[in-house]
Amino acid sequence: MTLCPLWFKLLVCFHRETLFCARLRILLQISSQGIVTDPASPVITVHGIVKQFGRFAALRGVTAEFAPARMYAILGDNGAGKTTLLRSLAGLSQPTRGTISLLGSTDLHEVCHEIGYMAHPSLLYDEMSGVENLRYFARLYGMRDEQHCAEVISSVGLDPALSRPVGQYSQGMRQRMSLARALLNQPKILLLDEPFSNVDVKSAREMVGLLVRLRNQGKTIFVVTHQASLLEGAADEFVRIEQGRIVERSLALSESPKENSAGAEEFSGRASEAVPPRASLTNRTNEMQISFLATTYSTLHKDLRLEWRSKDAINSMLFFSLLVVVIFSFAFNPTAEESRRIAGGLIWVAFLFAAVVALNQTWARELRNQVLDAYRVAPAPPNSLFLAKALGNFIFVSVLEGLMTPLFVVFYSLRPIGPVYQLLMVAVLGTWALVVNGTFFAAMSLRTRAREIMLPLLLFPISIPALLAMVEATTEILTGEYSPRFWITLLGAYDVVFTIACLFFFEKVLQAE
Repeated sequence: MTLCPLWFKLLVCFHRETLFCARLRILLQISSQGIVTDPASPVITVHGIVKQFGRFAALRGVTAEFAPARMYAILGDNGAGKTTLLRSLAGLSQPTRGTISLLGSTDLHEVCHEIGYMAHPSLLYDEMSGVENLRYFARLYGMRDEQHCAEVISSVGLDPALSRPVGQYSQGMRQRMSLARALLNQPKILLLDEPFSNVDVKSAREMVGLLVRLRNQGKTIFVVTHQASLLEGAADEFVRIEQGRIVERSLALSESPKENSAGAEEFSGRASEAVPPRASLTNRTNEMQISFLATTYSTLHKDLRLEWRSKDAINSMLFFSLLVVVIFSFAFNPTAEESRRIAGGLIWVAFLFAAVVALNQTWARELRNQVLDAYRVAPAPPNSLFLAKALGNFIFVSVLEGLMTPLFVVFYSLRPIGPVYQLLMVAVLGTWALVVNGTFFAAMSLRTRAREIMLPLLLFPISIPALLAMVEATTEILTGEYSPRFWITLLGAYDVVFTIACLFFFEKVLQAE
């Protein structure tokens, strides 16, 4: 009589455990599909983060967890490690030791489309207008809705119809446009470095109100600032960093509202009107399909537009090439036959040195305002940036060659010049050989102190086989003594090998610090 109830109770307990396991398995499966998320789980986890620059440690064993839908104010003196921590969370700076987990992933590139990053520099191109900047960066996230760019600009209190270049904006307008760029992809995590720097009090309060509204929409916001009073009553937690360590985490003093918090509430309501919900962007994971060719075209179009407006590279190349032609014409007074033997070397020497000028100018644009960081935090393919830069340099050098070749023909009496199609093949293959390696090594020397000197030191030795083939092929075409087929084949093989190698290794170069 006593065994039966005991047996029955065990059977009931086993049945309950089976049902519980089945329900738990279903919940885990639903959660893995992104349907259910635990609001109590941390959205960011850092464990033992150490970041060293030589012997100096900017971060020293930072360990913390940050909950979703909260605004964190990161405080500290200059050099405390605030910006380094923010760049590490954005994936721009790799920690020396330790791990970082964002949205459950330790691979920050997988979740970069959920991160909005605003640095102390604007991360914008000065030669382009605000809407032009946002349209380009929207392409990096696979977004094609131009109306969304206008709405984001309006949400930060700027006029989308403003056609002035960003370089002519006031500092406050640049800060607002930089915030608009960070909000462009509707991220879940916002990382803002000194957003209120050089901004008047009224504009700063409006920005705080917008951040409050975004926090209420479920976004996790980190604000590095020296103006903690602006976030009084708005931030959920104040995190103080000293000497690379988190020394204090305190809650906002909501029981003593200040004038700034009232301003935050006032402009929070206004911000809610400025940022209407967009149903078309709710499923960003499916819509943000980044196309390699589309990103390459967008970056190439942007570079051509910037060069057309500034004309930095083409003017420098033309001046240098003209100088070479004139000086060589003074130094040599050869006969027509001798001119054909030396013209190949003179032509490619002029084009080589002129190309170095263009290569440095192309990457110099990305250093201004640290715009390259905006590309690095985007989910766009890194190789598309390299290919677009190489194609842009190819176009610039080709334009130079088209303008300078008639001068060489006149100055050195090269008429007739031989089979034109062969010269075109040598020009195309030789120019690509110069720019593909030059673009790669210019990016490699981008962060060095003497990059103008470093580029020739890297480029010239590795370009010797291509230069030899270019000079020999050009000379044989002009003289008509031998067939240039061998040298043209060598140039083609050189281009294929080094194009593949540069595309393969460029991502490592781009992410290097």
